Amino acid sequence: NPSLVVAGGETSGLFISRDTGQTWTQAGLRGERITSMAFSPQPDSRSEAPILVVGTTADSELETLGLGEPVARIQAPGRIYWIKLPADAPVIKPTKVCEVADFGVTNMAFDTQRNFMNFATTRGIYYTWVHCAHYAKRQVGTSADRLFTAIASRPFDKWSNLTCASPLSSNEQSPVYFTTKRSRSWSAWSEDSRASGPHGDLALNAGISCLLPDTEDSKTLFLCNRHGVFKTVDSGKSYKLVLRATPQ
Repeated sequence: NPSLVVAGGETSGLFISRDTGQTWTQAGLRGERITSMAFSPQPDSRSEAPILVVGTTADSELETLGLGEPVARIQAPGRIYWIKLPADAPVIKPTKVCEVADFGVTNMAFDTQRNFMNFATTRGIYYTWVHCAHYAKRQVGTSADRLFTAIASRPFDKWSNLTCASPLSSNEQSPVYFTTKRSRSWSAWSEDSRASGPHGDLALNAGISCLLPDTEDSKTLFLCNRHGVFKTVDSGKSYKLVLRATPQ
């Protein structure tokens, strides 16, 4: 629905616009520190209402994210909410489906159907299944308890084609990891974590903030880090800097 827009903030909660941003309504979650949101690719199976997933962050994780001092202390853990948005409901009734202390959700990506979803967090990658009744932490690389912000999925049909993720910073050889098995197991996408070119030898795994797999070409992926935007067209065997970050 192109007219449905949502916005979340640090302490004021969730806002919803049903007229493409012309008017807004405070819809709940006041006092929650919202850091990530995404619409499910499928509506609720019974009511056909859109489904919104909301991730929040605990105060303790703001320093991890480098966001500075909060406007107000809320003393709440990190949470994930699964929310139905019926057209006739001015205030939503969120279902809290995950709560972890010292935890914050930074990004999210759906996998296959609305029931399957990967979360990038300040404490690694989490995965949910069975209508989000269960969550599990996934081992991505050699360490599971690291800050992730970069996670993305290629468009899917009946089965997952590709979900990729990367820690924000790492000393490991591969800057990117991927799964094609609903997050059950992850493999290294790249054999080398550096790219050589006219700008010198640049580290790929230095501050990776986002990843974007090409929607059609399975060998093409974009990577953004503190050096700029990189592109690979050979499944991570080599990268080219296509947009250099502006010097500070």
